[in-house]
Formats: sequence, structure tokens, C-alpha cells
Amino acid sequence: RAIRSVVRAERPDLVVLSGDQLTANNINKNATAYYRLLIETLIDSGVENWCMIFGNHDDQAFSFVLPNGTRIETKAKTTREDLVQLDMSYDGSWTQRGPRNIFGTSNYVIPLFLNSSSGDDDAVANIYFFDSGGGSIPETMEENQISWLQSTFSNNTFQNRPAVAFQHIPANNNFAFQANKCEGMNGDGGVAILDHDPGILNVLIERGDIHFLAVGHNHGNDYCCDYSSSLHLCFGRHSGYGGYGTWERGARLYLLELAEKCETNKSTSRCLEFSWRSWVRLESGNVIHPYRP
Repeated sequence: RAIRSVVRAERPDLVVLSGDQLTANNINKNATAYYRLLIETLIDSGVENWCMIFGNHDDQAFSFVLPNGTRIETKAKTTREDLVQLDMSYDGSWTQRGPRNIFGTSNYVIPLFLNSSSGDDDAVANIYFFDSGGGSIPETMEENQISWLQSTFSNNTFQNRPAVAFQHIPANNNFAFQANKCEGMNGDGGVAILDHDPGILNVLIERGDIHFLAVGHNHGNDYCCDYSSSLHLCFGRHSGYGGYGTWERGARLYLLELAEKCETNKSTSRCLEFSWRSWVRLESGNVIHPYRP
């Protein structure tokens, strides 16, 4: 219901499924039917394009408790690889299977264009996606992801463009709510973070043109924070009805804007000024927690 309500109200150009699309620890069967239901709900609601990253529940082991109190866990019957290939099989998916020589599955970058007929040279912004593990793999990020990211930064295909980024689990305690820097709901009263952080925030700050890193994981948080002069940190709003929490469902929206700043009529990323703002749309239709850097 939340997906249909938000999508029909906002008509987004792109939906980012930011992890925990499934609660696999409650699914003792092949989960592809449940994932298809999610994607078909997006399509039926009018979504033309989406992309996804993994969270810690998408391929978590099925878990149940015996009458004597013993907890039993069995390996998830649907793997990360199964799910990413299923997602990519849809025409509207912009998801990519990340490099196989680094940690995780959902590490990739997509360019954004002013119109669908543009070539690679006309891209005006990038979106980076990072796999923060969990489920069948540790809740961590690794140094080889940083190396991949830095090599991507040096690739001419992705240079000289403003960018934003998404991962599921907050990297470290810098995501904690600070009253003088953050705006939005702090329902969890804290953050659950990675078991190991290779320094992702430092890399993004050093880059200087990554405007925000958005995460999920903590269902009661939907705030955005001014972290540095170039980087902001945001939580999405809990959208699904799986997992803990009774807060009203919804989604955090991000509006990315480009304005001409050159005297020439050439529409390149060097002649366009990037800005963004965000807000939460609830299932009820109400708009709350606007955020403008």
C-alpha cells in the first residue's frame, strides 16, 4: 500500500530499492515469487525504472523456534545472485551485477542523462551503489570496495560529474542523530552500524562531489544530517510492512536539479549547477521532514 500511495503521488523518475526488499528469515521457500510481487507492484503503480542494492535480510537464513525454545536456522533458498539476476531480467531495471572480484554483489555506478537519447559523453550526474553486506555475508564493507570506488573515480567515463550514493547499513556512528545538524525522525534513538568500515565517508568527502550518502537499516530513522561541507547523510523512510516498528510507512524522496550556469547553450555537466533537496512522503499522503542543504 505504501509503495502504491507514494509512487502515485510523486511519480518518480527512478526508484531506488535500498535493501531489505525481503525478510528472508521468514521465508522457508524460494523467495523469487515474493520479489516478483514487489517489482510487479512497482510496475503496476507506474514506475518505469528502478535499481536495487542488498540489505541484511534479503538472503538471511530462515529462522524458527521449536516448542522447546531452540532456535533453528537454515540457509536461505534464494541467493543474492538469484535475486540480482531476477531483478535485471526486467526491462525497467537499471540494476547491475557488480564486479565479482570485490566484496558483495550490488556495487555499481549508473550515469544520469538529461534525456534518453543522450550518449555517455552527455551524462550530467552519477549514482553510486555500495553493498554493505549482511544475510549470507558479513555486515561489513571491505577495502577492495574502496579500491574499486577510487578506480571508478579515475575512470574518464565517470569524471567531472556531481554524484549521490546509496548503501543499506550505516557505515559508523557519524550517522547518529545530532540535534544541531539533523532534521527528521530519530525513532530508533541510535544507529546499528557496520561491523567493519573501511573509511567510506572519508573517501566520499575527499572526492568532494558526492552530495549525499543515503542508508536504510534503522526502521525508525528518516533524518538527514549536514555531515561536512560537501557531504550529507540521510536515512530512508521504512516502506514495507516486514520487520519491526509501527511508524507510518512512506519513502524519502530526493529531487536532483540542474540549472544553467554558463553563457553558452551547450548543456554539459560543466555548464550545469547541481542542487538537491529531499522530503518524506507518507502512505497517508502527508509530506513531512523536508530537507534542503
